[in-house]
Amino acid sequence: MPEDKRDAFVTLHETLVTTSLLIAPFVPFFAEELYQNLAVGPSLPGAKMSVHLAEYPVADESLIDEGLAREMRAVREIVSLGLSVRTASKLPVLQPLMQADVVFNDRVLMQAAQAHMELVREELNVKNVRFMFQAHQEGAVAFRIKANFRALGPRLGKNVQAVKQALEKADGGALFAAISQQGHCEVTINGETVKLERSEVEVVVEAQSGFAAETGDVGVVVMHTNVTRELEDEGLLRRLVRRIQDSRKKNMAKYTDRIALTMDVGEAPRLREILDRGQNLAQLEQTCLVASGKLVFGPIDESVERVQIGDEWLRFSWLVCG
Repeated sequence: MPEDKRDAFVTLHETLVTTSLLIAPFVPFFAEELYQNLAVGPSLPGAKMSVHLAEYPVADESLIDEGLAREMRAVREIVSLGLSVRTASKLPVLQPLMQADVVFNDRVLMQAAQAHMELVREELNVKNVRFMFQAHQEGAVAFRIKANFRALGPRLGKNVQAVKQALEKADGGALFAAISQQGHCEVTINGETVKLERSEVEVVVEAQSGFAAETGDVGVVVMHTNVTRELEDEGLLRRLVRRIQDSRKKNMAKYTDRIALTMDVGEAPRLREILDRGQNLAQLEQTCLVASGKLVFGPIDESVERVQIGDEWLRFSWLVCG
């Protein structure tokens, strides 16, 4: 098992055991069942005979890593923004994209988030991720800050038009950075500095063709939306794998079960072409736990439901080996 997956299971186990201790006074029977399964049964070191004999947990504040928490909040926001871009652009997560660019407003946060770049890449399903500061290197996106007349009108009166003109002439990227970092920006009208709160302006991000973007507190996430045939092929393979995995789950196959898989791709020449590439076939076999030599292409009884992958249709069936 990969180290990151092993770490995830260990963390989940500790969390659930601690949860059983926390909830014991409120749901005693459920807490006991949880504790018996996770601590007593596996003979966890230090485990008591019952959750109700164990000490109530005490928070160890020395384990709190504020820096890491801040970094992960940024990573979660980056991923959320990227997924929003995908949704708006009708690009499903299973479809790989070539690149995602993250334009940060805070250079220190950008440097700290470098350690989590691979996680961002995996979550957004892109080949490459680039981090930038304040401006996009290719100028694919630009910011415009517009006045919110409904909010500014009552406060500024006739000066609201001067604020509008000042915003149009100002550097939109710099204003957006100020809003993101400080919650406000400033413009000068008639020799006086006017402070504009976040709620008093509207941020508009404009992306060139082939790009799509979404803004947030951390900055802006720019997705490269052009899909090459190679990327499209990879996306089709991922959708096929997902359908097979969903079928395994629906039919209660165990996580470790090896299967014999039969596929009828007579109506799906492009999928057959994709699977004829050795690395793609190996990926499908490994991910879906197909036993060695147990992947067969051939006709399948028409009673088996047809499934659609992209623009093509196919049938598949499988059995647990041994």
